[in-house]
Amino acid sequence: MRCLLEQMSAAPGQPIPAACGDWAATKAAYRFFDNPRVTEHGVLAGHFAATAERCAASEGPILILQDTTEFIYSRAQPARSALSRPSTPGVTRRASPTR
Repeated sequence: MRCLLEQMSAAPGQPIPAACGDWAATKAAYRFFDNPRVTEHGVLAGHFAATAERCAASEGPILILQDTTEFIYSRAQPARSALSRPSTPGVTRRASPTR
């Protein structure tokens, strides 16, 4: 997993074959992802535990940032999305500031 993580982080955004560099490493990556014992929870367990420890050790407020670099364009209820509402030419919607 460590080797695969190093390869993938060295080539962010690249497909697995490009990040791995050769067929043997690509095949190993696909075998890793296909392994039923490899789960998202298991891979992220150390991250979750370290985050919980840091939060428990904090005496002040904790700032939580949200990564918005990826967008999901399909929604179960598209009408509820502000981005899916039809716009009226010449009309500008402005958000009111929150207090």
